Amino acid sequence: MADHDSRRPDEKPFRIVDVWLDEETWAYYAARAQASGRTLEAQIVYELQVNHELAVPDPGDVDATQRGQVFRRMRSGALLQG
Repeated sequence: MADHDSRRPDEKPFRIVDVWLDEETWAYYAARAQASGRTLEAQIVYELQVNHELAVPDPGDVDATQRGQVFRRMRSGALLQG
């Protein structure tokens, strides 16, 4: 895993993480990235940010909205139903 702390003039500090995705995971995020107009890397960052309430889901992104709700309920200690 690469762990670089670097700055680009137009961005905040970031870290590079090398990961291996199985074909099913790759296909899922690649399809979501294509639908949103993001790169695969940007889509994964978006998903992580939404899951941890660091970004608001895109309008119409039902999956991310529902996942965000589940994560909020889990962090609050509320029981999950269904």
